[in-house]
Amino acid sequence: HLTDGTRQKFNMKGQLTHMYDRNGNYLKISYNKKQLSTIVDNNGRQLVFKYYPGKDKVKSINGPGKIAAAYKFKDEDLSWSKNQWSSEFSYDYDNFHNLTKVTFPDKRTKKLTYNTETDWITSFTNLKGCVETYKYDIDKKSGGNHYWSRVTKKCDNKVTNQSEFEFWYKTKTHQYGKYLYRVKSNINGKKTDITYHHIFGKPIATTINGATTTFDYFDNGFIHKKKERYRNMAYKYDTKCSKVAEIKTEYYKRIVKREGNRVATSVSKKPIKITKTNFKYQKVKCNLEYASNTDGQKVWLDYDSKGRIQEIKDQSKKIVKITYNEKFGKPLSVYRPGLGKITVSYNSNGEINKVISKQGPRIAVQVANVFNNLLEIISPATTDLAL
Repeated sequence: HLTDGTRQKFNMKGQLTHMYDRNGNYLKISYNKKQLSTIVDNNGRQLVFKYYPGKDKVKSINGPGKIAAAYKFKDEDLSWSKNQWSSEFSYDYDNFHNLTKVTFPDKRTKKLTYNTETDWITSFTNLKGCVETYKYDIDKKSGGNHYWSRVTKKCDNKVTNQSEFEFWYKTKTHQYGKYLYRVKSNINGKKTDITYHHIFGKPIATTINGATTTFDYFDNGFIHKKKERYRNMAYKYDTKCSKVAEIKTEYYKRIVKREGNRVATSVSKKPIKITKTNFKYQKVKCNLEYASNTDGQKVWLDYDSKGRIQEIKDQSKKIVKITYNEKFGKPLSVYRPGLGKITVSYNSNGEINKVISKQGPRIAVQVANVFNNLLEIISPATTDLAL
């Protein structure tokens, strides 16, 4: 059992054979000796893997609806592929098996060059012909634990981006190995500085253009407190479902003092506003079923058999009903009784193609706004929790 409620099952060889969620959705994974052979979900959709004889190289993957992908190799390197939309790609390498060129179906290319002594990339050319060059330096006294790189991007011989990235590693105290301790970046003038937790690998402090946010965690890695300059947040959890049960938010005032030509800013010592948002979950499946906050907002949620939200209702009895595109598992329609419905269509990649309403674009916007406002109430249950 994992902390998010999912379950994994392994065979005696240590191979993953099943994955389950709390809503009865699952994946069944089968093998032919050491090779992955099929993946089947609870809807009967199946991926079938075929290999080159005597090799552990995938030759093809076939899925439902005649979806197929194919692969060719030159020695150990992938040399050609055809994706599920029948688009073909080819790949070139240097003598050290470093990828040097990708040729796309329209014959445009991406290119890479390397420092073969360090195996670091020295340049990258994108599909538009823009070239990024990379230069690296290392603190020789750090034992390889402190290094940095500089990136210059040129398009049509004009510099469009100049960036710097710096990395520090430290030795783990609780187990063998090293961990990423700090990352600094300057991307076209946007400066970011992040330090990481030595166990969880999550940020403990982030500074973006001078504004710092700090994070504190429980022993299990769940976020406990988040502090910004003008806002502090504290989290409590439902121990059974391992999901957030309450978020307390304190808001602070920005104080500006002027002395002659000098302007100084500070933060109020006491919060000017405190809000709480509470969340309740289903006893068995642990889906969020109710959320409320101290501003008087309330939301009830109902789910379909696959654990997808099918209805949202708020304290004013506004209702939004949702249906899904079964192929992609994404919303097909969002219906607000008494107002109208929006319908979403997707392209073959599963990306949104069109959002339309028979009642016209004005109603489409209104339905979308009602839907988004309801989602905003429950958003604290997911925001920041996956840091």
